[in-house]
Amino acid sequence: MTRIPRRQSRRRTTSRIELWLGQRDNVRIRPGRVLAARARIASGHYDRDEVKDFLVDALLLELQRH
Repeated sequence: MTRIPRRQSRRRTTSRIELWLGQRDNVRIRPGRVLAARARIASGHYDRDEVKDFLVDALLLELQRH
Protein backbone atom coordinates (compact mmCIF):
# COMPACT_ATOMS: atom_id res chain seq x y z
CA MET A 1 0.00 0.00 0.00
CA THR A 2 1.49 3.32 -1.02
CA ARG A 3 0.79 6.39 0.88
CA ILE A 4 -0.36 9.44 -1.03
CA PRO A 5 1.14 12.59 0.46
CA ARG A 6 -1.31 15.28 1.40
CA ARG A 7 -1.12 18.45 -0.50
CA GLN A 8 0.09 21.17 1.77
CA SER A 9 -1.99 24.28 1.81
CA ARG A 10 -0.29 27.24 0.27
CA ARG A 11 0.29 30.16 2.50
CA ARG A 12 -1.82 33.06 1.32
CA THR A 13 0.01 36.31 0.86
CA THR A 14 -1.60 39.53 1.94
CA SER A 15 -2.24 41.99 -0.85
CA ARG A 16 -1.61 45.70 -0.55
CA ILE A 17 -5.36 46.33 -0.59
CA GLU A 18 -5.83 43.95 2.33
CA LEU A 19 -3.05 45.66 4.26
CA TRP A 20 -4.56 49.08 3.65
CA LEU A 21 -8.22 48.28 4.28
CA GLY A 22 -8.02 45.20 6.43
CA GLN A 23 -8.82 41.69 5.32
CA ARG A 24 -12.55 41.73 6.00
CA ASP A 25 -13.25 44.91 4.06
CA ASN A 26 -11.70 43.81 0.80
CA VAL A 27 -14.58 41.52 -0.19
CA ARG A 28 -16.29 44.51 -1.80
CA ILE A 29 -13.27 45.45 -3.93
CA ARG A 30 -13.25 44.08 -7.45
CA PRO A 31 -9.84 44.07 -9.14
CA GLY A 32 -11.35 44.80 -12.56
CA ARG A 33 -12.99 47.94 -11.25
CA VAL A 34 -9.71 49.06 -9.67
CA LEU A 35 -7.86 48.58 -12.95
CA ALA A 36 -10.54 50.52 -14.85
CA ALA A 37 -10.34 53.39 -12.37
CA ARG A 38 -6.55 53.47 -12.64
CA ALA A 39 -6.86 53.66 -16.43
CA ARG A 40 -9.28 56.61 -16.14
CA ILE A 41 -6.90 58.38 -13.77
CA ALA A 42 -3.96 57.83 -16.12
CA SER A 43 -5.92 59.15 -19.10
CA GLY A 44 -6.88 62.37 -17.29
CA HIS A 45 -10.59 61.56 -17.20
CA TYR A 46 -11.05 63.06 -13.74
CA ASP A 47 -9.42 66.36 -14.76
CA ARG A 48 -12.37 67.30 -16.99
CA ASP A 49 -14.67 69.99 -15.55
CA GLU A 50 -17.93 68.06 -16.04
CA VAL A 51 -16.46 65.02 -14.28
CA LYS A 52 -15.28 67.14 -11.35
CA ASP A 53 -18.76 68.69 -11.06
CA PHE A 54 -20.38 65.26 -11.11
CA LEU A 55 -18.02 63.93 -8.44
CA VAL A 56 -18.58 66.93 -6.16
CA ASP A 57 -22.36 66.57 -6.51
CA ALA A 58 -22.18 62.84 -5.79
CA LEU A 59 -19.99 63.45 -2.75
CA LEU A 60 -22.36 66.08 -1.35
CA LEU A 61 -25.35 63.79 -1.82
CA GLU A 62 -23.55 60.97 -0.07
CA LEU A 63 -22.60 63.22 2.84
CA GLN A 64 -26.23 64.34 3.20
CA ARG A 65 -27.35 60.72 3.42
CA HIS A 66 -25.15 60.15 6.48
